Amino acid sequence: MPKLGPNARALIEDPGNELLFSTASPWEIAIKVGIGRLRVDVVPAMAAIAAAGFTQLGVEPAHLAALTRLERHHGDPFDRMIVAQALVEGATVMTEDGMIARYPVATISCR
Repeated sequence: MPKLGPNARALIEDPGNELLFSTASPWEIAIKVGIGRLRVDVVPAMAAIAAAGFTQLGVEPAHLAALTRLERHHGDPFDRMIVAQALVEGATVMTEDGMIARYPVATISCR
């Protein structure tokens, strides 16, 4: 986690916080690997995320319903799914993407 700031690290390391990651994230990573825009071995990366205590959040019908109601502030479909999931789950999104802040979802800076 070299690009995370001390506050973000503390939140991730706090055992009182539930750590979630969206199925949309490794899906996006796999697509970027497939088109040559990213170099990472997806399987070990997923194992490392799980080992760090993150729980994978699958795409559920309620998430899809929330996605259909989102305004198109953000053109990235993966980020829009993460927003929809966070809204349904009452989760906070850790991000530096300013477009996500245009949605009614709680955000925390990675820095």
